[in-house]
Amino acid sequence: MYIISSNLVWLQRISETLDVEIKRWAAGKEGNLRALLSTLQYVLWPECGWQPVSLTDLITGASVKKVYRKATLCIHPDKVQQKGATLQQKYIAEKVFDLLKFCRVCPHGEPGKLWADTYVSAHKKLVISIS
Repeated sequence: MYIISSNLVWLQRISETLDVEIKRWAAGKEGNLRALLSTLQYVLWPECGWQPVSLTDLITGASVKKVYRKATLCIHPDKVQQKGATLQQKYIAEKVFDLLKFCRVCPHGEPGKLWADTYVSAHKKLVISIS
């Protein structure tokens, strides 16, 4: 029982640290899929295989769609797990994946409650699936 409890405490500490990084990355980009995609390299780990894309490469809708698909393939939670990612990498991948997916579904999403609710629900889902 003690081991499970200490693992959950450790997971909570890591998630708080990573949440700060992810929120810092996403700040000011709510609903802006182009901005999120063009800065993805700042939140992902080097070994994930993501190749940075400049904002000027994301002008057309078709190019955004293509880069979005590449990004989701790169950070899809199942793919990341198959590659043997660490717990921190899995956490980042799932949070970023959920944020990109939400932004794609609601491209003109308003900052505030809806964005924050999506962010919190992604966090709860991951904690539940890990524990």
